[in-house]
Amino acid sequence: MKKHWNEPRAAITRAPEQPGIATRSVTVTIKEGSSDNKAGARWAMVKKDERTLTQALGGGEALRGLKKAMKRIFKPEEDVLEKTLSEITSIQACKDAALTGDEDVRLLAVCRLGDFGSAARETLELSLNDGTPLVRIAAAGVIANLGNKNTIAALEDHLSDNDESVREALQYSIGWLQAHGEEVPDTTVGLRPVVDEAEILEVESTPTRTSDDVTVSSGVSISDNVLEFKVTVNNDSEELATDITITVLSFPADSLRLLEEKTQTIEFLKPGDHGTQTFVFEIDSEAIEGEIITSVTFFDSSFDKVTAKAGNCFVRSLYSQLRPLEMSLDEFADMRKGKAYWNREHVVEASPNSLFKLTKDILERNNLHPLRVESERKEDMFMGVVVGAGIGRYTSSRVTVTMTAVGHVKGDLSRLRIDVLSDSSEILQIAASELFESLQIAIDTEK
Repeated sequence: MKKHWNEPRAAITRAPEQPGIATRSVTVTIKEGSSDNKAGARWAMVKKDERTLTQALGGGEALRGLKKAMKRIFKPEEDVLEKTLSEITSIQACKDAALTGDEDVRLLAVCRLGDFGSAARETLELSLNDGTPLVRIAAAGVIANLGNKNTIAALEDHLSDNDESVREALQYSIGWLQAHGEEVPDTTVGLRPVVDEAEILEVESTPTRTSDDVTVSSGVSISDNVLEFKVTVNNDSEELATDITITVLSFPADSLRLLEEKTQTIEFLKPGDHGTQTFVFEIDSEAIEGEIITSVTFFDSSFDKVTAKAGNCFVRSLYSQLRPLEMSLDEFADMRKGKAYWNREHVVEASPNSLFKLTKDILERNNLHPLRVESERKEDMFMGVVVGAGIGRYTSSRVTVTMTAVGHVKGDLSRLRIDVLSDSSEILQIAASELFESLQIAIDTEK
């Protein structure tokens, strides 16, 4: 028998506050009609030209009420959320915030992901597993807004959600997509495949607890145009761990492409053992910056599914994707006209002379051709200047770096200034940050 629907009405109510308890909850109710309704009311939005979104939500008055309610709920002190929203403008920032931020930030990020269309689909589907019902409701709505019928399978996987409001939001989104969605070809690598329900033998279990005894460490290495991400799982417990599953949830997709499956497994780890899996990414941009987010689960000796604390691995790399670029000082002077520019200053715990020597070494290790290397001493002051240039392997964007070290000859503190010029504004901040991190590591090594 086909299921009939009344026109959906969305109502949002604020939960009553209890004395001494700070609460913020939202209940979303979608009312269904009985199966006796006329065929003409089977679904509130059967044809796009019959009803507008405003009408589907109950008319302009209801929509205005919804907006007012949302403003009351999400109005933070000192506009903290408004500031946060202004900071999550790129798709990678939204992805990271949607998976790792606090409750309010996750909700904001999920809503903003809708601006990026199908490129955000994978993260939105992951957000259907969020621990907060309101975030899961928002994810279901934003997925429906993508208008892609291929997302229906992911929504149906969560129809057994333990929250009634989430289930209703999922049902509404599925119905809307069935009525209005289109078949959109999957062009994004690593999206969830559509699974034939007849092939599913059992429902994937949810982890029951988090382990402190099975630990996870990770790191990256770069060679040529390949980035290797290694994840090591250590079994420091006193029991056998089996079916250890490592999944890459998110990575800087604007500069990396995963060359294999996003999930890898280790069959078992005895107490005291460790195992490592490697994920290989192809690099397709000079500037790599962002977090590789993973999840690690396993089964303990009682066959309970357990989560290990995987953490996130932050990646920042530019100079490995450069080639040394020879140019004259006149060409360097011409490049300074009208190019994107960035500079930053630091106080460094090192003598100016030793800092100057380190900057020279940094040039060679970071694929920068030295254009100028000179120093001078006036009375008790020392100043050293190093200038290097490189060119990107992928976009041929040029970048020049000037490092100036100044300080008292016998002092242990120096002032370091880093100036960066480039054809690409996206390179500037990464260039300065990675360079300074390299100098810090070199200074700490010499101590």
